[in-house]
Amino acid sequence: MEVVRVDSFRLLDIVVDGQSQQVGRIAEMPEGGDTLKLVRPPGETTWTARREECWYASEEEAAVIVGEVVERVISGRNEKPLLPRRKG
Repeated sequence: MEVVRVDSFRLLDIVVDGQSQQVGRIAEMPEGGDTLKLVRPPGETTWTARREECWYASEEEAAVIVGEVVERVISGRNEKPLLPRRKG
C-alpha cells in the first residue's frame, strides 16, 4: 500500500504521526510552522509531530479516535440492531 503525503491539513483532521506511528486529531497548527499539535483520547494525550511526517488516517486507523463506524439496520421489529459497516 502506497502512502500519499498531503500537506493540506485542517484543524480536527485525523492523521497518523509517522515518526511515532500514533493516530491523533489535529488540535493546533502553528502558522508557517513545520509542526502539528495532535491530541489522542483517552485522557486527551497531546504531542507535537512534524508536519512532513504526517498523513491522513485510513478509516480503520481513525476508528481509534472516533470509534467504529456503524450502520443502522431497519427491520419490522422494535429492535434496531447496529452492525459494523461492511468493507468493500
